[in-house]
Amino acid sequence: MKSTNLNKTMAALALALMTLTSATAFAQSSAPANTSEANAKDWKKNIKVTLSVDYYGQAVNDLGTMAQPDIASGARDMTSPSYFEPALIAGYKVGETTIGGAAALDYRPTLLDFKSQKAVTWLDPQLRATNGNIYTKGNFSLGTQMRVYLGVTEGSIKKNMLTNLRWYQFYSLEVPGSRWSVSAVTYLRQYIYGDSAVAGTPRKTFEFYAGPQVNYQVTQNTRLWLLFEYTGTQFNSTSFFSLRRPDDADRGPGTDAEFGATWDINSKLSLTPYIDVKTADRVALDTTTINANLTYRPL
Repeated sequence: MKSTNLNKTMAALALALMTLTSATAFAQSSAPANTSEANAKDWKKNIKVTLSVDYYGQAVNDLGTMAQPDIASGARDMTSPSYFEPALIAGYKVGETTIGGAAALDYRPTLLDFKSQKAVTWLDPQLRATNGNIYTKGNFSLGTQMRVYLGVTEGSIKKNMLTNLRWYQFYSLEVPGSRWSVSAVTYLRQYIYGDSAVAGTPRKTFEFYAGPQVNYQVTQNTRLWLLFEYTGTQFNSTSFFSLRRPDDADRGPGTDAEFGATWDINSKLSLTPYIDVKTADRVALDTTTINANLTYRPL
């Protein structure tokens, strides 16, 4: 069984590499000759490296513990400690498209009473192709990203998950003559499994996300924003419209509102603290958490 999973995973990896390689070749052939020559001379400038660290914290009224709250009741969930999610993202820019990959993990410094969980859990690595500006008209711009996740971690192998594909769309609209802008992120995510099923285990087969956002540019390097998130998940290949909440298939889609600020400390480093208000069940302080992101771009 493990050999079969490995072969299928390697086949998915080969297909993903062929797809990204074809995209690279197409981008190179489509670029003007002088652009290709400039890129060849300045290839180091086309290398993109980002280190991103997300922190998912405790409830705002329960700062003395490292436990996250239960989404429904607001009580301390001693099986869900606050955690960090560092990710290393690297790529090479060809024309307007950056092709590369990412590796990420969950680090839980406090395991609380969930003793069966490891302090460090590796997440499935990704292959990425990103074009942040495929269409522009006036103050409107559209970007996209395709991710191919490789099911090589212990958790994915247990579920017989070979790969999953996530297709992003990024929208941005500047309000002329003001500090306001409107943006949004949407994605479609398809999960692909092997033939054998794990008895009694629900399979996440499809996911849809939408996140509209309002932004206000306070200063040149500081921005306030308000984000609303909707996440619907399909289990066990039910009908397309049977989208459930990711953490509980018996409830409706997951929603939340986030209030935050992004501070560009310098051209390479940015900090984004924010408050996450859970809105799917009820709005309350005991389910509202403190989160943050730190992003560093050495290249």
